[in-house]
Amino acid sequence: MIGQLQKKLSFLLSAVSICFLLLILLFLFFYNRNSLYMGMKNALTNAMAQPMNVPTSGSYPIFQLVIREDGEIEESTGQDYFLDADVKKKLIQSVLKQVKSEKGSFFSSVEGGSFPYYCKHSTEPQEEREEFPKDSVGEGKDRVFSKEEAREEARYRLVITDFRKESMSIRRLLGVLGMLFVVLSGGIALFARFFVGKTLIPVKESLEAQRQFVADASHELKTPLTVILNDVENLDYHLNRFRKEEKEKTDPSDLMEWTELQKMEGAVRGIQEMSRRMKYLTESLLDLSRLERWQDRKNQFAILSFTHLVEMECLLFEPLFFDQKRTLTYHLEE
Repeated sequence: MIGQLQKKLSFLLSAVSICFLLLILLFLFFYNRNSLYMGMKNALTNAMAQPMNVPTSGSYPIFQLVIREDGEIEESTGQDYFLDADVKKKLIQSVLKQVKSEKGSFFSSVEGGSFPYYCKHSTEPQEEREEFPKDSVGEGKDRVFSKEEAREEARYRLVITDFRKESMSIRRLLGVLGMLFVVLSGGIALFARFFVGKTLIPVKESLEAQRQFVADASHELKTPLTVILNDVENLDYHLNRFRKEEKEKTDPSDLMEWTELQKMEGAVRGIQEMSRRMKYLTESLLDLSRLERWQDRKNQFAILSFTHLVEMECLLFEPLFFDQKRTLTYHLEE
């Protein structure tokens, strides 16, 4: 019983502690992850808020593009050493695909988050355009536009940065926290088992003392009850024989003795019944004590004194031999 209680309490304490540890590690992971993402988004937003010809400074390399709806690059500025032609192509395709569903500005990325970007819808400054009828044309700086052409000249400004180092740092942090979780979970399980075991020592000792008391009391009661039962059975045997002899008498003066004999037989039967019940109760208590001890100490054995066992059994039969005027002889080694 104590062993099962110790296992349950150890499991409960371990589960609660491990869940609390998991929450702490998840908080650390998402806090650091969100800090990196917020720093990156702030860098992109600040670069977008400034004109393209103004150089940017910060911990993130910034490259800016202006593309038209047909995917042609109209203007670029900044550091593009971290971008190759394939990444630029994927970047433009991603922008043209998302502008159909996104309105205004939006954040996105390519290559699994390695190259995040901030896109904002842009048009040519209105002071550089003049609206003329649809059939009006122009060239170079003197080019003029119709209303429909002015509406069709949509451009998109992109601010891109390199987030590969930060992504690698996030993955490493996740791996370190995972290993830390496994190690600390094992330590918590061992500590919980040790702590619960130490805490339950007084309870275990108290229950063991209680079981020992029940076992000792059962042993002490079992022997006298056995003797009482044997004596009562002998008395009942003599009373039955005496009753058979009294039945043959016909003297009316013996009726009183016959009545007293019946009362004695009733008293003997009552004592015999109560003694049997007491013996059954003590044996049940002894069996219960043995069962609980066996459940708590499976696969554990103790030294048994065979001499003491034989001696106790022989003592139970000595009254029978004494009643029959015989002697029970036994020899035991110390």
